[in-house]
Amino acid sequence: MPAQLLTGNQAIGLGALRAGVGCVSGYPATPENAVFEHIASQVRRCGLAGLYLERSASAPGALKLGTEAALSGGRALVMIEPDAMGAALDPLLNLANRGVGGLVLLVADNLGLAASQTGQDTRLFGQFAKVPVLDPATPQEAATMTELAFDLSERCLTPVIVRSAAAVAQASANLEASFTYQAHQANQAQAHQNQPPDSTWHSSHSAGFRKHGLAGCLEANERLRLFTAELAQRDTLNCVEKTGRSPAPAHLGLAAGGSCWTYLIEALAEMGYVGSLRLFKVGTPYPFPDAQALRFCQGLSEALVFEGPEPFIERELWRLAGQNHLKLKIHGQLDATTAETAQNSTAVIHQHLLDYLSFDGPGRPAASLPH
Repeated sequence: MPAQLLTGNQAIGLGALRAGVGCVSGYPATPENAVFEHIASQVRRCGLAGLYLERSASAPGALKLGTEAALSGGRALVMIEPDAMGAALDPLLNLANRGVGGLVLLVADNLGLAASQTGQDTRLFGQFAKVPVLDPATPQEAATMTELAFDLSERCLTPVIVRSAAAVAQASANLEASFTYQAHQANQAQAHQNQPPDSTWHSSHSAGFRKHGLAGCLEANERLRLFTAELAQRDTLNCVEKTGRSPAPAHLGLAAGGSCWTYLIEALAEMGYVGSLRLFKVGTPYPFPDAQALRFCQGLSEALVFEGPEPFIERELWRLAGQNHLKLKIHGQLDATTAETAQNSTAVIHQHLLDYLSFDGPGRPAASLPH
């Protein structure tokens, strides 16, 4: 099948269909509406059997439906607008402690406040709830990470969040759009596999629930360690690269994740920068890829971080630098090297790079900038 021009939202829908999603639910809100509409159009056009779609009355209602589908052995995609993450947080916390496989949450972060009242950062929700977060940088990654999220959710028995910023959701790219849909079989063996041991629901006021809750916190930590081990086998999600032709080691590093990674690569190409730089792409902000981050940090004198709206990666790099006694200066929002803004762009990052790299200092070869 020839490549088709797909938006990031359509690519997410494609990834879910390739994964055999059986239940799609969500509150009707932008900017993730297009995902629901694309999947619905494929159901009508291809006559897909075994796929249930529902516009839910609320985010908690959508999450409840998706949870029931996942616990039955199927795969469920739940779409939640960023404003509604607060309402969905209570059941999500319980699901993270309890454990459930085959459940993926799509949260379209509204960077720049274009479609809602707040510019919340879903990475912080994932960290608080102990739920892994995948952060695609391109429509192609959006399709790949969505499909992968279902597999990782089942392997690790944890919900997984796919964070889709508007810059990714509304971008377009030529993608291989073919898929063979087969709903994930909800037989007894798979249903049991999607549930952790001792998965009985308890009343929130019962002693059984409190006992399960205490054990659940420890089990959630163990599931995160398992998730990290699974990610270690997929280096493309988090990777360290080097620019420039010089064989000399780089002393300056640039880190970014999600749409900011794409902006960073475009800005470097526009600048024609030929000096040695080490680049760190963060595709899984939580749990943070400590091993790749340490490989990025070692030997650097300074690092500059591009992200938004919160300095999540920047704080994690500071944590690692402190734990490992690295003599590394980390710049970003926390020291006002970059603006505290919910929305970056190629032009914004381009200007930040010019300001940063043109300053003569240790490890900063200003002559490498084009004249």
